[in-house]
Amino acid sequence: MTGVRTQDGVVGMDATASRGQCREARGREVATLLEDAKEAGLAAGLVTTDRVTRAAAAYAHVTDVNWEVDANMPQNAIAEGCRDIARQLVEFDHRGGLDVVLGGGRLAFAPGSRPDPRHPRRFGVRRDGRDLVAEWRARNPDSAYLKSAEQLTALDPSVAAGPVLGLFSPDRLGQEKGDGEDEPSLSVMTERALQLLGRRPAGFVLVVVADAGTAEASRAMQAAMAATRSVDTLVVVAGNSARGPGSPAFAGVSDPLALYALMRAAVLPPRTAARR
Repeated sequence: MTGVRTQDGVVGMDATASRGQCREARGREVATLLEDAKEAGLAAGLVTTDRVTRAAAAYAHVTDVNWEVDANMPQNAIAEGCRDIARQLVEFDHRGGLDVVLGGGRLAFAPGSRPDPRHPRRFGVRRDGRDLVAEWRARNPDSAYLKSAEQLTALDPSVAAGPVLGLFSPDRLGQEKGDGEDEPSLSVMTERALQLLGRRPAGFVLVVVADAGTAEASRAMQAAMAATRSVDTLVVVAGNSARGPGSPAFAGVSDPLALYALMRAAVLPPRTAARR
């Protein structure tokens, strides 16, 4: 997501940032592909069957990937001004926030006193008492917040005016059982995200993190193919491009740095600086 190798457990930083350090990591952030896309005027989105905070590499800058929520952070890191990953997603601002975010992990966005809206025996895990969904909606007045597959299906992409945030499970999708379960599949989320992002005339970048079985990942890939056109949309799957402009260059490429360079070159102008 950055074209820069990091220390183990560190995302969105350069190679000199040590895991678990806060103050010492200041100024070592590197822009992610989604940040660069937004700065270039494109739309940007994220789809995952995991907690959206587990896909931190797409949008966050943190020296410990376990800092998904403030309750997981040491007090000295909070005192030094480091932000947890859920906060960084809500506060993402590169000519605006992310346009579409669909996945799991509602509990990281709710205070500890708040029961989950669909699973009342589960409670939020934020120690700071903040309601990050409410903050996200305040930052995006025309936005839509979704909690179920039914709501995602009912959303009309042609009239959705602002960003869309869908948190469909307290934790990872597919983990909850019982009457409150109403989660969309990876393929449905992918298709809907592409419909929403496809309204943007300047183009878009969508990252799909498939923490799912092979069959569902394959269905998501087919949904992406069906929802886009080969003449103007590059689809890259696990390092091998299934179609689109520039796709021959991806054949046989597996090195993450090379993949980043190819993806960035496909949609963005040359980078002028490595740091944010």
